[in-house]
Amino acid sequence: LKAEPGMAKKFAVTSFHDSQKVMPQADGSAEITFQVASAGEMIPWLMTWGPTVEVLEPQWMRNEVANNARAIVEMYAAEKIG
Repeated sequence: LKAEPGMAKKFAVTSFHDSQKVMPQADGSAEITFQVASAGEMIPWLMTWGPTVEVLEPQWMRNEVANNARAIVEMYAAEKIG
């Protein structure tokens, strides 16, 4: 994961998982890694962070989060008749 600077501070002081590793970046952001057995369960949790946390890898998880975000945009952008 890549966390924007404001969120990077939260990850630096809060452990969300025993395997969490936070690597601060020069721009104030942070890269965060986790080792989990079932990464698919992380997707709803990742979605709660909105644009402040980006999935860098694995690619399938990045794609799934992007698909969920597109579905949300489509839901709110669609004109509902009836």
